[in-house]
Parts: sequence; structure tokens; C-alpha cells
Amino acid sequence: MNFSSTLPSPNTPSSDFTTLDTFIEAYRKRTAGSQRFADEHRATHVDKSSIGLGGSGQTSTLAYPIVIDRAEGARLWDIDGNQYVDILQGLGANLFGHNPDFVRQAIAERLQTGFPIGVQTKLVGEVAQQLVRLTGMPRILFSNTGTEAIMTAIRVARAKTRRAKIAVFTDSYHGHTDTVLMRAPIAEYARKKLVRSLSNRRWWSPLASLFQGKLIAGSAPASAG
Repeated sequence: MNFSSTLPSPNTPSSDFTTLDTFIEAYRKRTAGSQRFADEHRATHVDKSSIGLGGSGQTSTLAYPIVIDRAEGARLWDIDGNQYVDILQGLGANLFGHNPDFVRQAIAERLQTGFPIGVQTKLVGEVAQQLVRLTGMPRILFSNTGTEAIMTAIRVARAKTRRAKIAVFTDSYHGHTDTVLMRAPIAEYARKKLVRSLSNRRWWSPLASLFQGKLIAGSAPASAG
């Protein structure tokens, strides 16, 4: 989308407009179909992709997802006819871009013999062997989503190690199960850092024990499961 033609020139008096107002007006005009779609289906469709888009003030009027009509290669077209370059590519899953010919052909051929769900097919073994050769991993487990893959990995790790705690990266996404969505308060990390720092200083080590006690009493688990 190109909004440059709708933005004011530098010589336009500031009292006549604000850049944000101009952008919002142009954006809503060009994506009117997506906004109508969101308004029409909001009562029956819980769209998690729009969670957190509420914004405040002027930007709250932009809290609706763009509805895509078709995709090809690296490009998307929405229901208003706008064209986009897709740098997300299905959250990284579309290694060959959108709608590649050989994938479309393979799906069409498979549909002729049926597309069974919930049962085993010979394709599973073939693909697993290819992934083992490609990745060097000894075995492959297929999941529908990254969330399921991480959830299963945590279960396997806990069963193997008999440990309950897991490590997570602060402000990173590890799926949307409760196990990985919980995190300790920032204050806990600060206290741990202070304890380590004081423990390395001979004369301050008694203080480290004091803070360690407070840490244990007031800390929250980084994750629970």
C-alpha cells in the first residue's frame, strides 16, 4: 500500500491537518472492506489476531485485521484490492512462498485419493525419513502448530529429567499454553543478579544470604505446569 499521495506536503499549514489524522483517514478508506468484515462478524467470531490492537484515542479506529482474498509468491491481495509484500510468510511456514505450483499440484493429486484426518498414512513415514536426513535428528514428531510442538517437548523433557521447571526467554513467544505464558516478576531477576554479585565479594557475602532469603520468600515461579 502506498499512502504517500495522501499525505500532506511540508508546506501545508499545521492547523489544517495532522499527519496521523490524514493517515487514519486514508487507511480506513483503502481498507473499508476489511473494517466492514470485522464489524459484521465480531459478534460471532473471536479473532485472536486482533487481540492487543485496541490502541487508544485515534488509533483505536484501526483495530481490525486486514482480510486477505488471495496470495501468490511473496504477495497478498486483500478484499479491497490492495497489494502487499508479505514478509511474514505464514509465520515462517511458507518456505516456498504462497501457493507454489508444485505444492498445489501435490494437494490436487492427494485429494483424488482422499485426505484422511486422525489416521496414519504412508506419507508420514516418507516425510519423517526426509526430515531425519535433512536435520540430523534421530526421530521426528509431527504437530499441527508450534504451540503443540513446544508443549510436547516440555512434557518429554520433564518425563526424562523428572524436573518441573523450564527456562523461557523474557518477552519472547513460546506458544500460548499457560505453561509458557507465565513468567516471574522482573524484580525476581534483579534480586537474583544482586545475590550473585554480593556473593562474589568477601565482605558483602552476609548480605547475599539476607537477599537470598527474601528472594525465596517472595519469588514467583518462572513457569508452572
